[in-house]
Amino acid sequence: MLNKLNELIQDRFAFQKPVRDEFIDVSHELYKTLIEPIEAELEGKTKLMIVVEGQLFHLPFELLLKSNEKKPYHELDFLIKKYEINYHYSATAFFKIKEKKTIKDKSLLAFAPVFSKGDKLTTATRSLDFMVDSVYRSIENFEFVALPNTKKEVKAISKLVEANNGTVSILLSKNATKDKLSQQLESQSYQFIHIATHGLVNFKNPKLSALACYSKNNKMDNLMYANEIQFKNIKADLVVLSSCESGIGQLVAGEGLIALNRSFIYSGAKNVLFSLWKVNDKYSSELMIDFYKNYFKNPSYTSALRQAKLKMLSDPTAAQPKYWSAFVLMGE
Repeated sequence: MLNKLNELIQDRFAFQKPVRDEFIDVSHELYKTLIEPIEAELEGKTKLMIVVEGQLFHLPFELLLKSNEKKPYHELDFLIKKYEINYHYSATAFFKIKEKKTIKDKSLLAFAPVFSKGDKLTTATRSLDFMVDSVYRSIENFEFVALPNTKKEVKAISKLVEANNGTVSILLSKNATKDKLSQQLESQSYQFIHIATHGLVNFKNPKLSALACYSKNNKMDNLMYANEIQFKNIKADLVVLSSCESGIGQLVAGEGLIALNRSFIYSGAKNVLFSLWKVNDKYSSELMIDFYKNYFKNPSYTSALRQAKLKMLSDPTAAQPKYWSAFVLMGE
């Protein structure tokens, strides 16, 4: 049923009534399985922390529907309309992370390679299909699709941080290299580390999932791999992976999901905001900018993300689940 839900969310005809109606039915069935049995416990609660396992790693609970009444997306009673929702790997991991020092100094490291070249005919999503047999072959003479909205996103977020008396370090376009990112990640602590780039998922070997960096010659130095990230000593209150599928990887028995987001948790980040599927460049930028705006009004990551999603849900076009529900928060 989870696979079916993901298919319907990403169906290119998701805006049409037959697909939408099927999505409503599947989402409602999942609600009946996962939420209905504990409804009495949720009475009077406003915030849910969900400890996920197995295939549930791939489900944003925000889009579960209590009713299967057929309506346009922006009128549906999604779970996000009732609760703030965040996630964790385990209660143990949550308490371990809580012990880490909290950084609330409004400092930002922003990273966006932008990739102004690239195949202009390709729809700009922040992801690429990246299978294991092409790990090395695809990098040579390879140009990433341009992500023009990441530049706007990083500049807008930097302005917001500065307007709230924060400090900003920006690695943009040609400065957004792997070496510079590596150096900055370990050189000091930050409240926010915001990474807006292509995410590349390697399902067979998740340690080789990667974030795309700028490189003049597009050799091996333009990818930062998950297994490199997890051994860094990163001091950050929040890492935002404004890339695609940064929460997708391989399910390993006893380990859970091995993916880019987990590498940042291992390396020291207290909170990670990440995506569960390929995301649209334009809508991702809008969501991210709203997230920071909301945070500075009410300093809670979970609340800020919820408000940004509710704003998208109020727009009939942006209310398609694939646009607003991809990003989820682990932590807090």
